[in-house]
Amino acid sequence: MSISADNTFDTAHSIRIIRNGTRRAFVLTLSLLAPAIILADSDRGRCQSGDCYNGRGVYVWSDGGRLESEFQRGAPIGNIQYREPGGAFLNTHLVNGKAQGPSEYRSRTGETYSGVLHKHIRHGNGTITFAGNRGSYQGDFQNNQAHGSGTYTTQDGGIITGRFQANRAHGNIRATMRGVTFDGLTSEGLANGAGEVRLSNGDSIHSQFESGQIAATGRIAFANGAEYQGDMLLGRPHGTGTLRTGQGDVLSGEFRHGLFFGEGQLRFSNGGEYNGQFQQGRFHGQGKLEFPGGDRFEGRFEGGKMQGRGTYTFANGMQYIGQFQDGLFHGQGELKLSAGSYYRGEFQRGRKHGQGELRLSSGLLLKGRFENDRFTGQHE
Repeated sequence: MSISADNTFDTAHSIRIIRNGTRRAFVLTLSLLAPAIILADSDRGRCQSGDCYNGRGVYVWSDGGRLESEFQRGAPIGNIQYREPGGAFLNTHLVNGKAQGPSEYRSRTGETYSGVLHKHIRHGNGTITFAGNRGSYQGDFQNNQAHGSGTYTTQDGGIITGRFQANRAHGNIRATMRGVTFDGLTSEGLANGAGEVRLSNGDSIHSQFESGQIAATGRIAFANGAEYQGDMLLGRPHGTGTLRTGQGDVLSGEFRHGLFFGEGQLRFSNGGEYNGQFQQGRFHGQGKLEFPGGDRFEGRFEGGKMQGRGTYTFANGMQYIGQFQDGLFHGQGELKLSAGSYYRGEFQRGRKHGQGELRLSSGLLLKGRFENDRFTGQHE
C-alpha cells in the first residue's frame, strides 16, 4: 500500500536568468514529476508583448513556449503562466524566484498537479494525477512526498484512504481493491497491527498483521452468520479453533485449510453431540454420536455416516451391535429388544433380512429366513 516507484515524487527545481551580453533568456525548470518539464531549454526567444524586463509582458520561444508574467530586471516574478504547444503548462506564483502557493501543473508526459507549492516543492494540500491512467493521489504533501491525510487511487481502481508518510501508507487506513477492503494499521506501506479484511463474499477476518501478513490466530466472521476463533493460515481456519455456525452449532478441534479435520467435538444446537474424528468437515473415523432424543452411537464413520462395526443404543434401552452401511444396520448384527427378546443374524438397509433368529419375550424362537423384517422360514 505505497505509491509505486514509477510515481515517486522527485525534487529538482530551478528558476534562473541567463545573461549573455544583450541576449536574455528565461530558463524555468520544474520537476514535480519525472521526467522534468523544461519550460525553456534554449535562449532563442523574444518579448512578444509588454515589458519583459521591468513590467508585465509575454515572452515566447521559437519552439512555441509562452510565458506570461511580471518581470523585474528580466526575471519573472509574481503570478506566472507558462504554456507549451504539447499541452504542458505551469500556473504558479513566484516568491524570490521560487514557486509558492496554489499552483497548477501538467508535464509533457501527462502528469498533472493542482495544489500548494512551497519553494518549488509540493508542501501542503494538493492532487496529483499520474500519466497513462496510473492513478492519482489527493491529500497532504510534505517535502514533495505524500505525507499526512490523503487518498491514493491505483490504476486498477483500488482506493487507499488514511494516513501516509514518505509516499507510503502509514497509520490507520482503509484500502479497497478488487472487492476486498482492509481497515487497520499500517507501517511503511504494509499492514502492521490490528486490522480487518472484508472479502467480496461478505466474510471478514479480524486479526493482527505483521509486514503485510495475517497473524497465525484471529477471528473470522462469515456472511452466513458463522464465526470462527482460533489458528489460521492465509486467512482460513487452520489448526486448533472453534467454529460457531449461524444455527448455533459449535465445532471445536482441528481444522485444515478451512475444514474440520482430525479430532474434535461438534455440539448441536438441538442438544446432540459428536466426539471423534473428522475428515473434510465430516464425521470420519472412530467417534461417538449422541442424538437429541437420547439415542447414541459409538463406532466408525465414513463420509459423515455410520459405517462398519459399531454399537447403537436407543433411548428406550434397546441396543444394536454389529455392522452398518450408509448409516443403517446392514450385515451381521444383534438387536437386543425388551424383556430378554433379541434378533441375531443378517440385516439389510435397516431391516431384518436374511438368515437369523428372533427370540420373543414369550420364549418363542423363530429361526430361519427373514425378509423385510418378516419371518418367512421355519421356527422352533
